[in-house]
Amino acid sequence: MYALKTASYRKLYKCRFCPKAYRKHRAIAHVLKHHVQLDRVPFYCTLCNFRCTATVDLLHHVKQYKRHVEEVARNGITDEQTVLRQSTNPVDPNSLVEVIDMETSADDQDEEEYTTTLSYQRPMVNHGQSDSSMSNV
Repeated sequence: MYALKTASYRKLYKCRFCPKAYRKHRAIAHVLKHHVQLDRVPFYCTLCNFRCTATVDLLHHVKQYKRHVEEVARNGITDEQTVLRQSTNPVDPNSLVEVIDMETSADDQDEEEYTTTLSYQRPMVNHGQSDSSMSNV
């Protein structure tokens, strides 16, 4: 039996700093990784610079990400909480992406990249905060 492949509409979110666009989760991850200073990311790991918007994602990262687990063991860190940080003044990641509608076919990959050019600089959001303004998670 064959499935009928039809075009569908889904929302993509475009980065406000560069021409890339993805599904919402991936667009926010892109912005946090490439355009937001570490001390403005809602949650992050000081050991590997992993960045996310929720505590649960950070804790999952600590327990499941193989390279992180190996690095913790290699450095003799007994309490993973010592490398986890929560910003006291985080940027709102939703304000750094904008919705665009794009028609896609059933064959398209989950994470699409909408790019008008590959030559651009990645601007950083700079609000003059330092790591000392962070608190442990």
